Amino acid sequence: MSEKSKMNATPTPAIIKEFAWAAEAIAGMQAAADLERYEKAWLDCLHYLDRGWNKLEKHLAGVSQKNLSQARQTRKSDALLSYLMHARNVDEHTIRQVVVKRPGSLKITGGPGGGTIHRGVFSGDGQVSNVVYEGALDIDFVPERMEIMGVTDRGVFYDIPTSHLNVPLKSLIPHELARLALDHYKSSLNAR
Repeated sequence: MSEKSKMNATPTPAIIKEFAWAAEAIAGMQAAADLERYEKAWLDCLHYLDRGWNKLEKHLAGVSQKNLSQARQTRKSDALLSYLMHARNVDEHTIRQVVVKRPGSLKITGGPGGGTIHRGVFSGDGQVSNVVYEGALDIDFVPERMEIMGVTDRGVFYDIPTSHLNVPLKSLIPHELARLALDHYKSSLNAR
């Protein structure tokens, strides 16, 4: 193996740095005190993932044309990876949003035979107090959150992804989707 090939086979610190910064942005989303900080961390993460991909692509070009072709094809055809690339483009090159704020909600469902609520206080932050009811009830509070939304990049609409690597997505929460993409890109570093 030539000296140049050996250098290209070892992931560069630049790739590792971009992916580490993407991981920090994901942690920032999870720790965000408000949705504004969450959104900023999401947009930062999109950029770090894209820059990491660009450097990964150059790395793979020096390791294996087959691996490079497979990685490019996966990024283009995978619903999540393609969406994230286009969401980054929309954020970088337009003034359109790439996430939407979803309001919190309260869901009350009755079990077998239903249930009746006689009285109670249900506040907007999910607190439930003084509830008097009969029967079986489930009360679930979903807090306010950010979710991804369909984006239009260069006149082409990219809908919300429903799968990643042919596995259905269970969430539209940005930090969970970013983690899937980051894990995929990091695994590509080890491809030979």
